[in-house]
Amino acid sequence: MATSLGWRIKYQQAHEIYFKVKCPQVYAAGLYTPPKYPNVKTANGLSLFACNYFTYLGQRLERTNNMGRRIDNRKTYVDVLGHTRQIGSIEWQKGTGERGTSDLKGHFKPFGARWAIPVYIEVKAGKDRMSQEQKEYMERVTSTGAMHLILRTPEDLYQFVDYLKTLK
Repeated sequence: MATSLGWRIKYQQAHEIYFKVKCPQVYAAGLYTPPKYPNVKTANGLSLFACNYFTYLGQRLERTNNMGRRIDNRKTYVDVLGHTRQIGSIEWQKGTGERGTSDLKGHFKPFGARWAIPVYIEVKAGKDRMSQEQKEYMERVTSTGAMHLILRTPEDLYQFVDYLKTLK
């Protein structure tokens, strides 16, 4: 899915407002610099984009990881001929989170609303598709009244945020 470069303008505008509030003296001195733009064609870049954009709006969004922990069982030694050898392998301990959990979790509080809305975002870049566990997780999350988004482009996030702003 092609992404236009128009998303950069909205991203930069949100960053400038955020910068102006966080660093008023620096901004007043004319020392504002535009943000570094993440590569939104990758899942990592798209996740960074979403987290940053929520921060610029004064909202909360964070990455969650459920891939487990790497255990390195390799040993290095020098054999009788003086060659460095390695034995053993790398294993992965299973993650403790729920299978299918979303990539990003946070909350969004619309202006004038009394409570924040729980937000779950599944990031899908390129030809990546949702697994059955992710679909089931999405159903459980939305059944509680939380909002869930499948994020493929910056425009998806902008539409989602515009919708969230209308909720009370």
